[in-house]
Amino acid sequence: MTGLLLQTILNGLIIGMIYGIIGCSLAIIYGTMKIVNFAHGEFVVSGSYLTYVVVAVFALPMMFAVPAVILVFGVVGIAVYFLIVPRLMKNDDHELPSFLAMYGVSLIIGSLLLLFFEADTRSIDLGFTPAYVKFAGLIVPKARLIALAFGIVLIALIWWVLYRTIYGKALRATIMNRPAMAVIGLPYKRVTAIAFTVSIILAGLTGILTALVFPAFNPSGGMELTLIAFVVIVIGGLSNPVGAILGGVLFGLVEQLTILYGGQTLAQIISYLALIVIVYVLPHGIAGGRSE
Repeated sequence: MTGLLLQTILNGLIIGMIYGIIGCSLAIIYGTMKIVNFAHGEFVVSGSYLTYVVVAVFALPMMFAVPAVILVFGVVGIAVYFLIVPRLMKNDDHELPSFLAMYGVSLIIGSLLLLFFEADTRSIDLGFTPAYVKFAGLIVPKARLIALAFGIVLIALIWWVLYRTIYGKALRATIMNRPAMAVIGLPYKRVTAIAFTVSIILAGLTGILTALVFPAFNPSGGMELTLIAFVVIVIGGLSNPVGAILGGVLFGLVEQLTILYGGQTLAQIISYLALIVIVYVLPHGIAGGRSE
């Protein structure tokens, strides 16, 4: 039973890490611009499908999915930003308009995925032989170990950018006090454009992780990931990218442990009940948040 518990905790950490990175990229957009990106899950699923195209269609190694995602989602992020965001930012209260606009983007992306890939579920066969690694009594798929390593690299890169680069410091300053940044002459539009594009790229890269960890994906899976992302940023702190990662790990652990002891249905109840408890006890999230 101890081995099964350790196996569940490891799975919870890996899945929670994925939830955390999804939430982190969503928190960056919301924190800097107060844009409610309801299409975030669709961008993640699109990353999984692009990975599928690279590996299954073009028969390229998995590593080529990373530059492909960065290039494609960088272009898409810039295009969506300049087509939609500046017009939304002209509204005094742009959260509701952004929610509606990005919901429209989510429908467009979902329809395009259905058009090109149909409603069939897809999976990626990496051809590992054997497919599992055994250590310390645990049996872990090699794909999950690769996802764990890649996720750790992504989290380390996020931390480095946020706390060790000038654009990361500008981004955090914008999250803390947007009006003040405009007053002191910070290139606010440039910072928000970079933040939005980087967040979309992160969503696409997370799609690589979901393709590695989850057994299959389909065009309708984006909505669930979007809801999880919003739950994660509420747990971690709405405008706190690092807090979102912590919130994702916590959410993933609670979900997997509940599945172990109570089943899938109970896991959904307990996970969202944990959200309510955390919001009641810590209104600004486990990592704290800015009061409006």
